[in-house]
Amino acid sequence: MCALHKNLRVFSASTGEELISFTQKSHENWDLQYTVSESHAIRLVAREVQGYRPAGWGKCIADQLCIEGASMVSLSPGLNPSVAVFVATKKGAPAVVKIYGLSTLSGAPTCSKTFYKVDALVFYRTCI
Repeated sequence: MCALHKNLRVFSASTGEELISFTQKSHENWDLQYTVSESHAIRLVAREVQGYRPAGWGKCIADQLCIEGASMVSLSPGLNPSVAVFVATKKGAPAVVKIYGLSTLSGAPTCSKTFYKVDALVFYRTCI
């Protein structure tokens, strides 16, 4: 059996050193999203939101959240960020967006909103 190629790699801009690498299969929603202070990063892998602390890339996943059917994730801007997770309509169940605090990612959502007949969603990141 072949080992999967690590095709998503993070490098230090100051030293050029590779800090961490991942195997990324999806062509959509694959990007790492960083907080303004770059103290945290998140990414969506299958149905799991993975949280990292870039200062300690070697320690791997700092926090994770498993959501069946998650297809998009977005990290809000600002000093106290939240994570929005989108689950599309499936088998008659409405689509839902759930909002989690970044510091309590594996806890209960702070709020959620359901939508009917929604297959895709666009998150806009704006600072007010």
